[in-house]
Amino acid sequence: MSKIKTFKEYIKENLWSDLQDRSSGEVIRKEDDVNLLDLEGMYEYLNSHYRTKYTLITIIEKYNEMIIPIVYRSYPYYITVDFTKHHISVQDSLFLVMPDLMYIIEKEFKLSKYGTRFDQSIRFRIEPKDGSETTNRFLLDVIDFINSKISTQKKCLIKKRLNENLWADLQDRSSGEITRKEDDINHLEFDEFFVYLKDRYEKINGRGAQIGHFRSLYILSILNIVLSIEKGENIYIKYDENKHQILYLEISNALLRYPKIKQKLEQNYKRYMHDSVVKKSGKITNQDCVNLIDYFLDVVDKPVLKKKS
Repeated sequence: MSKIKTFKEYIKENLWSDLQDRSSGEVIRKEDDVNLLDLEGMYEYLNSHYRTKYTLITIIEKYNEMIIPIVYRSYPYYITVDFTKHHISVQDSLFLVMPDLMYIIEKEFKLSKYGTRFDQSIRFRIEPKDGSETTNRFLLDVIDFINSKISTQKKCLIKKRLNENLWADLQDRSSGEITRKEDDINHLEFDEFFVYLKDRYEKINGRGAQIGHFRSLYILSILNIVLSIEKGENIYIKYDENKHQILYLEISNALLRYPKIKQKLEQNYKRYMHDSVVKKSGKITNQDCVNLIDYFLDVVDKPVLKKKS
């Protein structure tokens, strides 16, 4: 039986070599490589390949499940993936508000009532019609199929496209020419900065994702960084993607109990509204955010992240 790989192992062994081969015109990566990813690895993969709207992809470690928002109708409806039983299911309430979608899914996949879960809700299991195994690749097929059948306004997941400049940068890196400098992180857009933060820090305590991102119903896109096991010690980075800039930072009140953090903020920032701050002079940059995160992690009592060595 194949060893289940973490996302780090998957990236190290497959993705980088794939980028090198693609840049030289040779594509050798097999489409079913994604099937080797575990729960956390698949969570990372989805966040790297899809933008989320309205809410986040969530891991429930207690049940070894991932909750994926898929359709928005007044509020989000979800796909649930059980990584223990290898089941994919959806809420029955989705089909009450979108009965045509149930008919469309049933034509493409095997759809059967799943019974009740721990929260007592009725579920419908989605499986391959040919009786084959439910895999991570099949999950992606289900996501892409549902996305192809609903309007943009109803989509909770938007597939990312590789930026031409980013691809050129990857080609330069694969050929040994590293052109991006560390201070270029200020030029990273929302999704790219999210990936940068995920790569910069590793989880050392706590459960679930410590760095999350989502897009609100309004203009804001939000990065959420959980700093400590202590409840509420978070930083929220609020973006306006239309203007390609950070509007302000939301610093939780729980962090202000640390005199060093309060003093650090008072040096360069001023209150904007409620728990939010802006710089006294100039715009907040990605590098400013990284500097604050690094400093805060050194100060808080029980950090859940640390900078990778």
